[in-house]
Amino acid sequence: METLIALSVFISVTCLMLALLGRPRNVVQQRLEAFRGMAAAGEVPSDREPGFVERVGRPAAVALLRTVGAVLPPSVLARLRWRLTRAGDPVSLVGLLVLWAVCALGLPGMLLLAFAGRGRVDTMDLGLILLAGLLGVYLPQAWLDNRTRERQQRILKALPDAIDLLTTSVEAGLGIDAAFGQVAEKVKGPIAQELRRVLRDMAMGAARRDALSAFAERVNLPEVQTFVNALIQAEQMGVSLGHVIRVQADQMRLRRRQRAEELAHQAPVKMTIPLVMFIFPVIFVVILGPACIQIKEVLLER
Repeated sequence: METLIALSVFISVTCLMLALLGRPRNVVQQRLEAFRGMAAAGEVPSDREPGFVERVGRPAAVALLRTVGAVLPPSVLARLRWRLTRAGDPVSLVGLLVLWAVCALGLPGMLLLAFAGRGRVDTMDLGLILLAGLLGVYLPQAWLDNRTRERQQRILKALPDAIDLLTTSVEAGLGIDAAFGQVAEKVKGPIAQELRRVLRDMAMGAARRDALSAFAERVNLPEVQTFVNALIQAEQMGVSLGHVIRVQADQMRLRRRQRAEELAHQAPVKMTIPLVMFIFPVIFVVILGPACIQIKEVLLER
C-alpha cells in the first residue's frame, strides 16, 4: 500500500511538472524580445548552456508524446489536436495529455493518501477514489469545452464590428486580402488571430476559398459559416464583394440585436429560481413572522 501511494504521488508531481513545461511557446516573439534586448544592451549573442527546460523538459515531453502516440490511435490524437485548435491552443497536445494524467491520477492518489493515513481503506473509500478518478478524467474535457465556448462567444461578439471595418476597407478601394490584413491589425481577440491565420494560409499557397472554409470550420459558428459562404459565392459568380459584405454587415447587426432581445426575454425566467429559493422565503419570514408570534401569544393566553 505504501509503495502504491508513493508511486501515485511521484506520477502526479512528474505530470504536473511536464504540464508546466509543455505550454506552447511563441518562438517568434521570444526571438524578437531577445534581439531587442541585445540591441538595447549592445551585446553580441553568445553561446550559453541550455537551461533545465531545454535539457530535461523538452526531451521528456517528446518521449511522453511518442509513448502516448504508440498507445492511443492516431484518430484520437488528431481529434485532440482539432479540439485544441478550436479552443485557441491554450496548451500544447503534450500539455493536455499531461494535464489529463495529473487529474486522472492525482485526485485519486491524494484521496488514497488521505484514506491510508487513517490506517484502513474500506469499500466506501474505494468508491470515492473511483469517483475521483472519473472526475479527473472529465475535468480536462470540461475545461477544454468551456474554453471553446468562451472563444466562440468572443468571436461572435466581435464579428459585426470586424465586418463593418472590412466593409469600410473594401469600399475604400482595398483588395479583400488587404482588407483582411487591416481588420486583423485593428481588431483584437480571437477573430484577429483567425484572420491572420487565413492570411498565412493564403501566403503559403492555399486558395482563398479553402482558407476561408478552414476558418469557418475551426470557429464552428453559423454566422461565420454564412459569411464565408457569401464571400465564396460572390467570388465565384463575380459579384461585387463590397455590396455582399455590406449586406452581411447589416445582417450581423440585426442578429446581434435579436440575440440581445432574446437574452432580455430570458432574464425573467432565469430569475425565477433565485426568487423562489432565496428571496421569497425571506419575504415570508419578514411578513408572516410577527403575525405568527402574535398568534402564538394569543393561543398561549387562552
